[in-house]
Amino acid sequence: MPIARSLVRGGLFVAVVASTFGAERLARANGLEIPENGTEVMGRAGAWTAKADNPLAAALNPAGLAGQKTGIILNANITYQSMCFQKQGNYPSGADNFGTKWQDPVYEGRPYPEVCKKNGFGALNVVPQLGFTYAINSKLAIGVLPLWTPSGTGKAVWPTEVDVGNTTGPSPNRFLLVEKNARIIMPTFSVGYEVAKGVRVGAGFQWVITMFQSKLMSQGTQSADVHTKQGPGINTMSEIKFNQFFTPAAVFGLLVTPHDDFDVGAMFRYSADIVYKGKKCEEAGAAQTSKPDCDVVITAPYYGIGTNSRNTPSYTGAQVKEFRLPQPMDLRLGFRWHPARKGAVLPKDGRRDSMAHDAFDVELDLTYSRNSSFNQLTILFDPGQNVYFAGANGGFIPDDASISKKWKDTIGVRLGGDYHLLPEKLSLRAGGFFQTKGQDEKYLNLDFHPGQMVGLYLGATLRATKGLDVSVGYGHIWVKPFDNTKDGGGQVRGLIATQPDSATGPNYYSECSSPTATAEGYSQPPQPYRSCAITNSGKLTSAYNMFSVGATYRF
Repeated sequence: MPIARSLVRGGLFVAVVASTFGAERLARANGLEIPENGTEVMGRAGAWTAKADNPLAAALNPAGLAGQKTGIILNANITYQSMCFQKQGNYPSGADNFGTKWQDPVYEGRPYPEVCKKNGFGALNVVPQLGFTYAINSKLAIGVLPLWTPSGTGKAVWPTEVDVGNTTGPSPNRFLLVEKNARIIMPTFSVGYEVAKGVRVGAGFQWVITMFQSKLMSQGTQSADVHTKQGPGINTMSEIKFNQFFTPAAVFGLLVTPHDDFDVGAMFRYSADIVYKGKKCEEAGAAQTSKPDCDVVITAPYYGIGTNSRNTPSYTGAQVKEFRLPQPMDLRLGFRWHPARKGAVLPKDGRRDSMAHDAFDVELDLTYSRNSSFNQLTILFDPGQNVYFAGANGGFIPDDASISKKWKDTIGVRLGGDYHLLPEKLSLRAGGFFQTKGQDEKYLNLDFHPGQMVGLYLGATLRATKGLDVSVGYGHIWVKPFDNTKDGGGQVRGLIATQPDSATGPNYYSECSSPTATAEGYSQPPQPYRSCAITNSGKLTSAYNMFSVGATYRF
C-alpha cells in the first residue's frame, strides 16, 4: 500500500455543492422552482404571462409594464415543504465506529429508518417581493424590483443522528445533505413600450446576488475493507459559505392584444452561468484547532468524542478554484380571455383594470425550461491540497470533483383566472398546474425534488380603497415520489480523500472489488475519489403548502 494511502483518514466536502447548490437555482421560474412569486400570480398557479398587470411584470413579462399606472407592490410567499428520504437496505455490520459514541454499535444490521427534514417554524421559507412601476406615459413605463427572489425552498436542515429502534445511529441522509441556506436576490430593471396599438414589447436586466451556506458529510477514507462500509468513525463534516455578488441575466417579453377581450403573452429568460472563483484561503493545507476563514472548512472526524488525539476533531480549510452552475433558459406562452363587464366603459389608452372592466378572465400558459443544460456541476480545486484528520495528514482533495446531476427539460401547463364577484371591490381566483419530471431518478438528492408536479391554488383580492388592493393566496403541490430502488438503485456516490490504486481505472480501488465489498453490494466507482458504496438508493417524497399575502397601491 502506498505511504500516501496509509495516511488517508480524511474526507472531502465536495458533494455538499452537488447536493445543495443545485437546490437554489437562480433561474426565475424553471423546472427547479415552484409556482409562483407574487400573491395574485400564485393564486392563479402562475398563469399570468398574458395578464402581467402589476409591477411584478418587470420580471415575469416586462411587456406588461406598458400601459400600467404608476404603482408599488409588496408581496411575500411563505412556503412550508415536507420532504422525507427512505434509504434502501440496512446499516452494514462491522463498520468503523472507533472514537464515536457508537463504539458498541447496536444499530448495525438494522434497516435504515425514514428520515425527514426538520419542519418547525424556523424551517418556513419567506420569499418577499418589492416592486415599483413608473408610467412615463400611456405607452411607456419603467419597472424596478429591488427585492426579487426565486420561488424555492431556500433552507433545509436534516439530522446527523436518528433513532434506530431502541437506540440511535448516524443518519442515512448525511452523505447527501445536512443543511442548506441560500439567500438569493435578483434586483431587476425593466422597460415596457407599446410599439403599435395592442402590441407591447419589454426587456429587463437582472443583477443576481447569491449568499450561500451549506453542510454535508463525506465518507472519509477508503484505504481498507472496513472503511468501505462508511462507518461514523471516519466521517467528516464539510461546510461551505460564500457570496457571489454578480451574475447577469436578461428577460424579454411580448404582449399582443388582437381583440379587446383576448391577449397573447410571451416571456423568455436567459442567464449566464453562476460562476464563483474561490477567495484566497491563507490557512489551507494545514490542520487547525479552530475553523479557518475559508470558503470550505472540513471537520474531521465529525463524530469524534475527543477522548484522545485520534478522535479529537481538527479543521482544514480548502482553496476553491471554481464552481460553475449552468443556467437553463426559460420560455412561456400565455393565452388570456377576459370579456368586458356589461356596461363597463373601457379606457382608450393604457391597460384595462381587470377588477373594474372585466367580468372574469381565464388564462392558459405553456412553459418550457431547458434544464438539460445542467448535466453536471463543475467543481475545481487548486491542485496539491491535503485534508487533515484529528490533526494528522489525512488525504487529498481532487483537482476535479465535478458531479453529474442529469436534469431533464421540463414542460408545464398552467390554467388560472379571476372572477370579479363584486366589481371594483372583491375578486376571487383559482388555478392549477402540471409539470413534467425534471431529473433522472437514479441521481435523486435532497437538495430539490423535481418530480412530476401537480398544484392547486386559491386566492382573493380586496380593493380596500380606490388605489389600494390587498391580496391573499394559498396553494398545495403534490410531487410524485422518486424511487430508484425499482430500477437498480441510485448512481450518486460519496466523495473521499483516498488516492486511487490505479489513476486510469477502471478498477480504481482494490477495496471496492474485495469479497467484503462485493458481499455488501458495492462496486467500482466510475471515477477516482468516489466511494465504493452508492449513497442515494431509496425513495424520496415531498409536498408543499404555500401561503402568500400582499398589497398593491396605484397612484
